Amino acid sequence: MPTNLKRLSLTLLPEWEEELDELKREKFYTSSKAEMLRYLISLGLKTSKELNNKEVS
Repeated sequence: MPTNLKRLSLTLLPEWEEELDELKREKFYTSSKAEMLRYLISLGLKTSKELNNKEVS
């Protein structure tokens, strides 16, 4: 993992808490919550880029 990580403060919506906790228990049980959130952000960015590419085509 890169050592030049930037810190970010994030406020989560209350309705996300249970779903994120469940995802952490089921899929990311060996990873930190920070690692899980980095993965989810990465996945969201990739998906957004793919959707934007489809709209342009």
